[in-house]
Amino acid sequence: MKQNLILGAGFIGSAIIQQDPSWLGTSRTNKKYLILDPNKSLDHINGGTLIITFPINNVEKRKFKDFCNWVQNFEKVILLSSTGAFLNKENQKLVDEHSPIDMESERYQLETKLMESQNFTILHLAGLYNKIRNPLNWLEKNRISESKNAVRLIHRQDVARIINLSFNNLKSGERYILSDGVRHYWYNIQELGLTQNRFSKNYHKKDFNKLNQLTYNFSIQKIKQLLPKEFNFLSLEKGITIE
Repeated sequence: MKQNLILGAGFIGSAIIQQDPSWLGTSRTNKKYLILDPNKSLDHINGGTLIITFPINNVEKRKFKDFCNWVQNFEKVILLSSTGAFLNKENQKLVDEHSPIDMESERYQLETKLMESQNFTILHLAGLYNKIRNPLNWLEKNRISESKNAVRLIHRQDVARIINLSFNNLKSGERYILSDGVRHYWYNIQELGLTQNRFSKNYHKKDFNKLNQLTYNFSIQKIKQLLPKEFNFLSLEKGITIE
């Protein structure tokens, strides 16, 4: 029986395994998972579906060709990427999988190159969050300026659920955007837990209808077609209470 493998059982990988323990996870340090020794070959590991959770440009350049050859041992390879790959977002009302890719970035260059393989699929994830990686903490630490009107997010558990529900139906050579489909405005986010207003008094008086017209969003119709009709994303209010 072929084994489904997650290369990098970290923030997302551990959530996938938590929901479906049949996945084999790998780690360089965590003894709960298969320990990968960078000095040893991975040739003995192969199987059905491989999920790569880290930026592909983190693979050492001298080992990149060998890595590309190794992943061909799997029937399907799913690479987790970022919605940051898409260019000119501010000039579009809706960003989808056909929007232009930032080919100035080494990471996205390599991802696009790998898409030429017959077994590769890329998932572009919006901003990841959970109870620990909490947007309220970003505000508390003054990491968000007033110029940032909105943020696009997806909870780690939703990413894991989507992958476990759809990985068999993801098409090779395709990109899919994963987001909760909501434009989360920072003024509203702070109302979920901060007692002190982090923005000026006039910030909340902005015309949000106008902002909706000016601020882009991600299309998630492509991935939703692979999910059950009853699938619901976690609300931000609930998501910030769940790991």
